[in-house]
Amino acid sequence: MVLEVKGGENVNISVVRQLRSVLEHEDADMAGLILMHKLKPLRKAAFSRKMAMARDIRANGKRYPACNSWACRTYWRDAASSYRTHPLPRSSRQTQLPFPTEGSSCP
Repeated sequence: MVLEVKGGENVNISVVRQLRSVLEHEDADMAGLILMHKLKPLRKAAFSRKMAMARDIRANGKRYPACNSWACRTYWRDAASSYRTHPLPRSSRQTQLPFPTEGSSCP
């Protein structure tokens, strides 16, 4: 698998072209593009069309795209939402000690 990580907000389609080229020339099974920022709708559509031109792979009887992209912020937001817990009841929370002021001693 080939992975490429981009942190800028203005990633252009040439990144996808290069990634597909590496996928084909290096004889890799899959390629992934990890982006720090979520793509705007028009750019996401262009990226998806270009990545769809790459071949598909089969694993366990299912077809998967050989080239795909993920946005870190979207991934972590979705992961965090599935693991949210309810806040502890007030009696179970730790009490916060007062911050020592000048001239007072710490316990």
